[in-house]
Amino acid sequence: MAIVYATERFILFNRFLIVHFSNGKRKYYDAITLGCEWFRMSNDAFYKRYGFNFCPQEVPGLYEQCRKLVNEGA
Repeated sequence: MAIVYATERFILFNRFLIVHFSNGKRKYYDAITLGCEWFRMSNDAFYKRYGFNFCPQEVPGLYEQCRKLVNEGA
């Protein structure tokens, strides 16, 4: 069994994350949803669920926006 890993990540319009995987698959994610999930779980849990590492600070303003959304919902 081959190990599948993320090969590239692109942010599109500061809102969408496109992830390319080693097996040729491509997945699309909402960056705000991922950022909020990132705040709610450990890095290991995030990787286990999504198959790649992510940090909202990579997208300008995303960290602050997600932190505010998560804290308001607490």
